[in-house]
Amino acid sequence: MIHTSGNWNPLRALVVDDERTTLRAVSAALEDNGFSVESFTDPAKALLSFGSDDFDVVLSDFYMPEMNGDAFLKEIRAKNADCAFLFLAADSNLKQAIELIQQGADDYIVKPVVVHDLIFRVRRSLAAIRRRQSETNWQQLYAAKDIRQTEKMIDQLSKAINQTGGYLWLDLLKEELQHPHDGKYTVSTEIGDMVLETAEVQKQILEYITLIADTNRFKLDPETVPIETMIQSCVDFCRRRLETELADFERPLSIGTPRIYPDGMITVDMQSVYDVLNELLINAIKFSPARSRIVLSADLQTVGTHSQLAITLQNTAQRGSLTDEKGELAVGIPANYTETVFDLFFSTDDFHTPLPLEKWPNGAGLYIARKIMKRQNGWLRTGTGTDHTAEQAVPVVRFTIILPVLPV
Repeated sequence: MIHTSGNWNPLRALVVDDERTTLRAVSAALEDNGFSVESFTDPAKALLSFGSDDFDVVLSDFYMPEMNGDAFLKEIRAKNADCAFLFLAADSNLKQAIELIQQGADDYIVKPVVVHDLIFRVRRSLAAIRRRQSETNWQQLYAAKDIRQTEKMIDQLSKAINQTGGYLWLDLLKEELQHPHDGKYTVSTEIGDMVLETAEVQKQILEYITLIADTNRFKLDPETVPIETMIQSCVDFCRRRLETELADFERPLSIGTPRIYPDGMITVDMQSVYDVLNELLINAIKFSPARSRIVLSADLQTVGTHSQLAITLQNTAQRGSLTDEKGELAVGIPANYTETVFDLFFSTDDFHTPLPLEKWPNGAGLYIARKIMKRQNGWLRTGTGTDHTAEQAVPVVRFTIILPVLPV
């Protein structure tokens, strides 16, 4: 938490440098500008002070005999992810500066320190953190409302920007573009690579934001079909996918459909149902053991005075990275995640590589799939259960498409 500046509650700074001359100069500059400063030549002692007190900003040398700056930064970030952290660099090593920003530093200052540059960069870093904290408080205030999905998009974009060096590249680029030669600018490969990497990541995230926005706008072409036609179309689609484009993953398909199809009609855009089924097949392959079977079933359910068709894809569950309410690694989707998996950009560390025909990767798939079904008065739900049809009981994950049935 950043303190409010003022004589009664000054901003607190921790300064670490094994060079006493620099340590005194930086500390004096900060104190002259209203900061309360604690300074150390030993990073280990500085960590002890940091752990028992509350600081707004840390300024650290990089090359220190007891502990290098990157290790010191890691220790600070483990204790406090929000405190401003600036490196005191012996030279303007651009590549190193970029790496430090990517590791979690907020900025760097080249020695010998110029007071007005030091204060400007410290205050700029603190202002950026205040903005982030303000946004977090705003998110917490509205966490229970639908705009939490918009907040996730903002958070994802922010993470993508910070992981590629934030906007440090803009400051560095401005410095290099100050002196054109023969009407041309010269840009170092480090800055050029950083700009391209940042732009590619931001482009990807913005494309997903556009895709999600378009989910509310793209045209649906609903048709009314008998329940039998609806079920058989889903069976044919899943069998064709698993036997052709997804055949290399060796997932046999078992079918569990009614012997006698019930009466009733379904009004739905069939292509959108195929897109949702495709997403569910991809998930079933990703999060099930090799060569395990996928089961497609369908049944008619009665809810009050209304009937609904439930089309379920089931796969064998395996232990992943999700934890249950006791904090233990769960098999399949634990109960505390049955809604979370539908959050925008929700993903796990279990499977990073997109599969062929994966239309909505990077944690957007289930969110979009549910949104598509909701537009057609349907729903998409999930849960973990047990399959007792085999010789031994097998834990399974089920995703179920729900569609309202029209009376004949």
